[in-house]
Amino acid sequence: MTFQGRTIIVACWLACLCCGAIASLTPTYLPILASAFSTAEGGVVDPVSLGGISQALFLCGWVAGGVLFGYLADRYGRVRIVGLALLVAIGSMLVSAFVGTHTTYYLVRLSAGIGSGGVMAVATTFVAESLSARSRPLMMGLFANSYAVGIVSTGIMQATGMTYSGAAYVLSSFIVIVGILTLLRPDAPVLHVHSMHGEQQPFLTTLRAHRREIVLASLLFGSMLIGLWSAFTWLPSWVSELAPKESAGSVRGFAMMSLGLGGIIGSVLMGVLVQRIGRIATLTITYGSVLVLSLWLYGTTQTSSQTVLIGLSCLAVFFGMSQGLLSFYIPELFPARIRATCVGVCFNVGRLMTAVAVFNLGTVADFFSGIQQALLCFALIIIIGIAVVPLLRPAKLTM
Repeated sequence: MTFQGRTIIVACWLACLCCGAIASLTPTYLPILASAFSTAEGGVVDPVSLGGISQALFLCGWVAGGVLFGYLADRYGRVRIVGLALLVAIGSMLVSAFVGTHTTYYLVRLSAGIGSGGVMAVATTFVAESLSARSRPLMMGLFANSYAVGIVSTGIMQATGMTYSGAAYVLSSFIVIVGILTLLRPDAPVLHVHSMHGEQQPFLTTLRAHRREIVLASLLFGSMLIGLWSAFTWLPSWVSELAPKESAGSVRGFAMMSLGLGGIIGSVLMGVLVQRIGRIATLTITYGSVLVLSLWLYGTTQTSSQTVLIGLSCLAVFFGMSQGLLSFYIPELFPARIRATCVGVCFNVGRLMTAVAVFNLGTVADFFSGIQQALLCFALIIIIGIAVVPLLRPAKLTM
């Protein structure tokens, strides 16, 4: 691989880090945002409603952005489309620091989700197809932790007392990556940037031939993502309720850092485990462990924020393993001509299901009279992913 190709991969890693931080801004600063909008609007903005709607719209935007930018990447090349999507994400995030009403904030989060979805789908596809089959598990494990590093970064900024607008200003510095991706031109024949051209089978025919893989991959990714985003959106608030009032803010920050650090460790361990026992066996262990840990964390009475943080860290390790593995396993299922489009569909149909689940989590929490019981309800959806794993075919190791 050329120096230019390696530079683009590093830039993609940083772009995904930025998107992880952007995604975690709302849950990390949720009580502060609700208070600020309540003061500005002269009313009461419910944090549960604000968090549920804004994160659901962010995920809906992520769905649209992943599919749209994935198709554009198959048509016009991966790298510059990543830069365009990142520009949309950063611009929307920066605007969110200046909005004065919660309804406007919803619209800006939708736009930020469109950009973030495009970055994650296209950058992941580009990096996965740029690596050899032998190095792909370990290197994609390292690449997948970019998102978790972004989550940790947001937690650190909040824990150190940085305001929402201050965090937005810091993240806006990643706009430099857009310039790097715009100026660099990758080696197209090596990195498959223009892989849509030169293949004989029509695009739609190829797409229809892989319907089974699209459905199974969407269910596999979506079932895990519902549990991940439910925890991601509401666990920081739940943990802060168990902590003393004076330390609630820092506990929320530590909760986000636990999610992120666990994800980083899991994504690295995944690469080692896949090389030893294979992709399907690793998926089985990962999904089964998430189910068992969720039943313990959400299904038993928790009275200590420290206990929840420990359980959350363990859960995050397996979340990280699943996201790292799926980030290259799903692209391996499809030929280059339709790869970015199919990855965009699979990743983002799952996110659409997740958006519906996260949007309704507040309603389910009211029905069960608590966030913990609602989290347990949504965690059980991981059973769908466990049922899908035996139906999967071995992925193509050469892309």
